Amino acid sequence: MGTDSPLMWIQWLHARRTNGHRGPYRHIDRLHDGEFEPTLRAALHTAWAWQA
Repeated sequence: MGTDSPLMWIQWLHARRTNGHRGPYRHIDRLHDGEFEPTLRAALHTAWAWQA
C-alpha cells in the first residue's frame, strides 16, 4: 500500500482532522465546500510523506 492505493486515499479523505481555529473537519468536506487548492496541497504533502 502506498500513494497508488485507492483505499489509502479514501481513508485520508474521510479521516477527521483538527485545526485550532476551525475545529474538526474532513478533507472530503473541504472539497465539497470548494476548498480545492488547500486540500490538494495537503494531499501532495501526504503523498510525499507516504513515499519517504
